Amino acid sequence: MAVNASKCAIMAVNCDDPAVLKLQRQTVCTTDQYTYLGYIMNPKWSVAGTIKNNKMKAQKAMYAGYYFLNRSDVLTELKVRFINSVLLPIGCYGGETFGMSENRCRPIQTVIDQATRMVAKVGKNAAMERIREELGIRSVFLRTSTARERAYIKWPASKTWIADLINQPIKAQKSTWVTGCSRWIKKYCTKNAAGQTVIPLANRKAKNNKSKIQHWLGLVGKLLVEKSKKSLSQLRSGAADQIYELETAKFFDGIRVAKSHILESISDLPAPLKQ
Repeated sequence: MAVNASKCAIMAVNCDDPAVLKLQRQTVCTTDQYTYLGYIMNPKWSVAGTIKNNKMKAQKAMYAGYYFLNRSDVLTELKVRFINSVLLPIGCYGGETFGMSENRCRPIQTVIDQATRMVAKVGKNAAMERIREELGIRSVFLRTSTARERAYIKWPASKTWIADLINQPIKAQKSTWVTGCSRWIKKYCTKNAAGQTVIPLANRKAKNNKSKIQHWLGLVGKLLVEKSKKSLSQLRSGAADQIYELETAKFFDGIRVAKSHILESISDLPAPLKQ
């Protein structure tokens, strides 16, 4: 069978010397990178090209929906669904390879945050973690890490080479995709099972959340002797008990009284909130 070598190309992975390949006495040219199903591969086996490509595609999609995201007559729920169903899948395409690293996901997260600010109509100083939680938008880091965990657990049962690479990992000095996944699961997860990655990431996010809103909720939670784990949207929807809402109102009324310096002219101590 005759093969047209001019339409073929090879890419040498981690090779210092240029590779020369002949096919049916025809020299096959070399290439620096190639794209397979939208995923960019390079000789260094790096994911930087894919991350940059995903960021550019997500940015183009965001600018295409710029007018839609800025319209005030469109429901916020529709805008949030646009971010979750259009922008996030574009930015997280191939996330099984670059997940479990917040630094790698940060360029794509900046695009998602820009669209989220349009929806929430806030500036750059807003607490994005809290806004994403209120709107129901998952972070790129969480989404790609979950996808990588799912792939690491599911792919060993597939009938491809990746199953052999996971079940019998290659011994190498450098970190590989398999060793990176295994180290992540051993370090942060209690067991090797699906859905375990979400738990440590949620705990880390709650621990590192230094926003003013989170600080206020912590102060309100002191009225209940424990920190409140309910979001502001749950409080607004009436999911919390009326006692909790009453104590919250008392707390903020106390702040207003303290700021107005009314208590300075009162000699008696104020009545406790709980009798």
